[in-house]
Amino acid sequence: MAQHMRWHVIEENPDGRLRHLRDLEAWKTFDAKFLDFTSDPRNLWQDSFRREPEWTGDVDNGLFSPIENSKSKLSVSAKAPAGKAIPYSNARLSRSEFFYSFPVTNGQKFIRLYFYPSSYGVNFLRSDSLFSIRAGSHTLLKDFNASFAADDAGQETILREYCVDVYTGETLSLTITPSLSDPNTYAFINGIEVISMPTFLYYTNPDDLQGMTLDGGTQQYQVKNNKALETMYRVNVGGSHIPPEKDTGMFRYWDQDNAYLERERPHSVSAGFGLEVDHTNYPNYTAPDEVYLTARSYGMKETSKFNVTWEFEVDSEFTYTVRLHFCEFDEKIQNNGDRVFQIFINDALVEPVADVMMWTHKVLAPIHKDYAVSMPSDDGKLKLNLSIKLRPHPLARSTYRDVLLNGIEILKISTDYNDNHASPSSNPLQSPSTPSSRSSRNGNKAKEVHGGDENQ
Repeated sequence: MAQHMRWHVIEENPDGRLRHLRDLEAWKTFDAKFLDFTSDPRNLWQDSFRREPEWTGDVDNGLFSPIENSKSKLSVSAKAPAGKAIPYSNARLSRSEFFYSFPVTNGQKFIRLYFYPSSYGVNFLRSDSLFSIRAGSHTLLKDFNASFAADDAGQETILREYCVDVYTGETLSLTITPSLSDPNTYAFINGIEVISMPTFLYYTNPDDLQGMTLDGGTQQYQVKNNKALETMYRVNVGGSHIPPEKDTGMFRYWDQDNAYLERERPHSVSAGFGLEVDHTNYPNYTAPDEVYLTARSYGMKETSKFNVTWEFEVDSEFTYTVRLHFCEFDEKIQNNGDRVFQIFINDALVEPVADVMMWTHKVLAPIHKDYAVSMPSDDGKLKLNLSIKLRPHPLARSTYRDVLLNGIEILKISTDYNDNHASPSSNPLQSPSTPSSRSSRNGNKAKEVHGGDENQ
């Protein structure tokens, strides 16, 4: 027993991958702060990995207090939307550029930015916010008007989620800059979260011999760690939404797929609740088990012919990672060839022969497939629909004429030419009341830094 209690100290982690809670940043921070306690590896501690991390304020906090170039920075309170007090009840406002600096360990991180567009007094009107945000060299938001984005999405609050890589010896810095287009414009933020992720969760492992293919062709595409990623959609196909506290420790939000389906068919949803997902050869943090135990299919008794299609609105002129999750849990599917289908993305055939049992060799074994998808716009459109279509294989001798999909993730990759991640704008900004900005359906709710508050 004593040996098992010292495992996290005795065993090595040569490649930095997440194998134990000791590999998480919270564990390392605790070890560094409480040396007397952690000097004996047999000591136990609990409640350090909360299902919902506590918010901490940005006022008088030595780790990441905002630094700015003038005295125009303000901390204000607001009447937050019902059920969303934190982090939306306080905001950090400024008419000049200000910064946050986070002393984090090296590696790949989630950054989540929370905004509640509201009139913060008579001098900071809801429609006047207009600003840009950079993380290091990455432009995450440019000429962003939160009120426009919220109205466009039909939401009271806005959340943006990004992935960046922090190199050894660097700090993670966020620069928030109001637009100079009008003297009334200002920048604001309600909350910031920074959380570590397992290495190569969304980035390409350079040791992998085969990466993603681009647009269904033979060209290989790699997501290198000098890129920033933005989560556009994360969907639990055939199931209900999954809140952040039920994710695998990274506090990601998983949406339902109903709103993205071209047509919802009867008998197309299946579930394997009560079954146990087999993670023997697959990391258990990639997606929650609930994703792999719900799915959408053709329906084994369906006789008509159609494609099962999802459509997602995205920004043009970017390349995207499309990740599709699969897991066979139906008791009728036991062998290779029982369910053979095809997958199209933007009408390009990306999987001519999709057979989950052939990929995994057993039931209840999860797997995902990644595809790189470019979204050029020949006619100048700023928004395009990215489509995912599944159909039973027209020629294969499949036991069942059916398809299967458990989950979808779509991430936007920053551009090569200027390290830009910001959405294109349809109009040059003449005033803070006329911006154009992307709407978001990503509902992540993980928590960390509460803008403009001392402690929560």
